[in-house]
Amino acid sequence: MIRQFFDSSSLETWINTYESDLKTVLNDKNPKEIRIFFESRNPAEAELLIDTSLYEVVHAAGQNVTESAWIEEFHIVEKELNKALIDEDPMLPDFAEEVAFLKNHKGLFMYPYDFVFKYDQKNIKIYADTDRNLKYVDHNGKRLYFPRKSDNDIASEYIQLIMEQDPESPHTYFSKDCCFNDGDIFVDVGAAEGIISLDVVEKAKEIYLIECSDDWIEALEATFEKYKDKIHIIPKFAGRSDYGNTITLDTLLKDYNDENIFIKIDAEGMELDILKSAVNVIICNNCKLACCTYHAAEQEEELTVFFENLGYTCTPSDGYMLFRFGRMVLLNGKYERLERPYFRRALVRAHK
Repeated sequence: MIRQFFDSSSLETWINTYESDLKTVLNDKNPKEIRIFFESRNPAEAELLIDTSLYEVVHAAGQNVTESAWIEEFHIVEKELNKALIDEDPMLPDFAEEVAFLKNHKGLFMYPYDFVFKYDQKNIKIYADTDRNLKYVDHNGKRLYFPRKSDNDIASEYIQLIMEQDPESPHTYFSKDCCFNDGDIFVDVGAAEGIISLDVVEKAKEIYLIECSDDWIEALEATFEKYKDKIHIIPKFAGRSDYGNTITLDTLLKDYNDENIFIKIDAEGMELDILKSAVNVIICNNCKLACCTYHAAEQEEELTVFFENLGYTCTPSDGYMLFRFGRMVLLNGKYERLERPYFRRALVRAHK
């Protein structure tokens, strides 16, 4: 039922041409054929679909690929990167520090810097809330709840969360010039567990958590129950248009004018689409933004141009990431293999 994911008759030709291909992907168990399918599509066709409903089509495809196929794909990428960055001399002078780190530690670290060794998953204690039948960690004196997973999975996720927001991490959202202040409104797009919102909840005037995954909603409600007078949990996708379970930031925040708003976006490659639906909010308010750029190679340049065209000062985060998880990219129709020089900026920050 591919057609259910389209809402525009203008896509009829595209559907007729590629419907059989999409059906193949939906049932495919071979990651090599998945790569061939997405890499062979005309970029113009992909852009047309992004404007409407590419997300739903590719999300459906990604969700129907078996876990074993994803594991196989991950190992293919891992093998290629080990050869390119560790076993051989890549001669990447702009990334000499990062390459030296990988070679020295003989591993493909997402954050190729010494700060990662400050964190040990064994030190994470998991608590049980028997009344809710949920588990949580103590995050800076507050309970951060998780969906129903094993203690090991929760500890692994939490260690990655606090690692990515280390002051030395290339993925930390806040900086001296792009900070969160008392009384600001916080918009957390791609909230997941809500750890960033929890960090600023005491200072925030209001918080909007946009998270489409049903797995996270119950945990978010538990984490922020104490603050529900200022918390708005939006169980939708943020996107370019308002339809179905998708909402634009312009619609969500239409009542705000001349407010101080911090917008954080981590949306697995859909950052620019979301921003294109937030121009009124950005223009009519005093906004600061931190948007991830590592999901696709061209994102840093595209987001920088977008912000600068709106009169914002735009700066990348310090350092680089080695992002090799094609699964997340595939879910948003931007599947690509990592290519030389392999490293990417984690995010850009924008402010007036």
